[in-house]
Amino acid sequence: MNRLRLSWRTHVRFLVALPLLIVAELVVHQRMRFVVRQFLERSLIPESALTRFNAAIASAFRLRNSVLAEVEKLRNIQQSGEIGLRVRKISDREAATLIVFSKKLNPAIVADRAEVRKLLGLNPEAEEFSVVYGSVAANDKEIALLTRSVIEILTDLSSYIDVPATNVEQKRTFPSPAPELVNGAPVPPLIRLLSSPQKPDDAFAAVPYRQEWYWIDDKDFASKRLFSFIMFLFTLTDTGDKQGAPVITIPAG
Repeated sequence: MNRLRLSWRTHVRFLVALPLLIVAELVVHQRMRFVVRQFLERSLIPESALTRFNAAIASAFRLRNSVLAEVEKLRNIQQSGEIGLRVRKISDREAATLIVFSKKLNPAIVADRAEVRKLLGLNPEAEEFSVVYGSVAANDKEIALLTRSVIEILTDLSSYIDVPATNVEQKRTFPSPAPELVNGAPVPPLIRLLSSPQKPDDAFAAVPYRQEWYWIDDKDFASKRLFSFIMFLFTLTDTGDKQGAPVITIPAG
């Protein structure tokens, strides 16, 4: 039973962490564009350094585009069924998570497998790789994942709130970032958090704050799905009800 409990925890953490790493890339990318604009609008970059600043931004965009291509390769390998997850028991209270590549090579994804191994700095001959929590792998047979906390995820998602103009004018908060354009078309946000002075009639979730209502439209399926996933993360962090202090009964008479 204890082994089953350890395996369940490991699988859930991996299944939650991996999608978050992919989703977080878009969240951070959209947020960073807003932050970079603030450097220019507030004249934090001197004119003598603008050329180097623009070159650094262009370099970051090239790196981002290459990472998106690598994510697509990971997706191809996953869909092919050539990669799996296995849990190895180390002790009664500890288990190791392994990512396993199939020994039978699929000609359709041989190039993708080699490119992903090269990107992650993995041993090209190994078939099993340990998954650990951390920012740096100890060797070429280890994959280090450094996940974000729930509060960090919520902080990034808060940039999608439709901030009322009066709150911006009163210096209560920053304005909502402008939608990013790719090839002339706006990139859809991960979640749409609307605001209005009146209570919405058709809301999936709504909460009042000061003189405004903040809500998710019940017809916005993508936002509802992401919001439900965030609520699922909260259930993983819930440790249950706290037990009260023991009650001592003293017989009398």
